Parts: sequence; C-alpha cells; structure tokens
Amino acid sequence: MERDDPGRVMQRSITTHPEKCTGCLRCALACSFRHTGMFNPMRARIHIRMDGPACDISFDDACTGCLACVGGCLYGALAAERQREGSA
Repeated sequence: MERDDPGRVMQRSITTHPEKCTGCLRCALACSFRHTGMFNPMRARIHIRMDGPACDISFDDACTGCLACVGGCLYGALAAERQREGSA
C-alpha cells in the first residue's frame, strides 16, 4: 500500500505481458536487490520461467507491490497500475 495524500490509500497492481518477456531476469535482479540488498534472482519475489520461447511470470506471496521489477524491465513485460482502494 502507498499513501499519496493523508487518508487516501493507493493499491498497486502489476500487469504482466509474458509475450514481451525475454527472460533476461532484470526484474528479478531489481526485486532481489530491493528486498535483500543482493543481486540474486533466486531470492526475488518475482519468478520467471522460460519454456522455449514462452515465458511464465509469477509472484510469490511475499510480493509487496513495490514496483522494483517494473522499473527493471526494459521490454514492457511488466506494467504498473494504481487504483484507489475500493475502486474496480
């Protein structure tokens, strides 16, 4: 959750576009560094699994929605969306 104004709570969600993912793991490196201080994709909260040209992007339950992964993605495979709490 993020606060942009007192009393207003923002919720972030991350939209994935697996067809744009190259499997470079920049997102996982950014995530792991943000949360552990180390560049280690195995400790990231985002998980990228390549199966040939197809890519599967998933998040574990520890994901906080901090958007570090979105900032690390150069290919548009991840996008941030912000919604006011209670909106659809």
